Amino acid sequence: DLRNISGLLNCDKIYESLLSELSISDMDKNMDSAQYGNRKGKSMNHYLIKMIERILLAVDNNSRKETVAVIGSLIDWSKAFPRQNPKLGLESFLKNGVRPAIIPVLTSFFQNRKMTVKWHGCLSTKRDLNGGGPAGSTIGLLEYLSQSNNSADVVNPEDRFKFVDDLT
Repeated sequence: DLRNISGLLNCDKIYESLLSELSISDMDKNMDSAQYGNRKGKSMNHYLIKMIERILLAVDNNSRKETVAVIGSLIDWSKAFPRQNPKLGLESFLKNGVRPAIIPVLTSFFQNRKMTVKWHGCLSTKRDLNGGGPAGSTIGLLEYLSQSNNSADVVNPEDRFKFVDDLT
């Protein structure tokens, strides 16, 4: 019942930020335009404003002969990060345009991950993590965005709004 948050050493954080910049620049042209999370120039505010604007435009087009209603489905993928598959994550990075030269480094980042829990000053023994994306790291977030990039392709982009692991 604990959230798996990755703790990185300072040197690792610097390396991860450089690797993330390359990955983001590679994936940017392939990312779902309806994704507002972790995208430069987009935020939760943009998400909400665009969604409300879309709803108001749809309802404002009512006439006396027709009535328009909006039905919204709100989806929150429960424990989305721990349920990721690193192999599928790496495949999605390639599919979304990440340069192949980065894939071995990403593979290394996802392999042999271990977890300890610190609670009231006490530290647990190390446990292997069999899968899941490293939440709390930029690469883990990018892995999730890459894997879920096409999660709602059946919905018209103007009617679809995504913010990381939430979908409307």
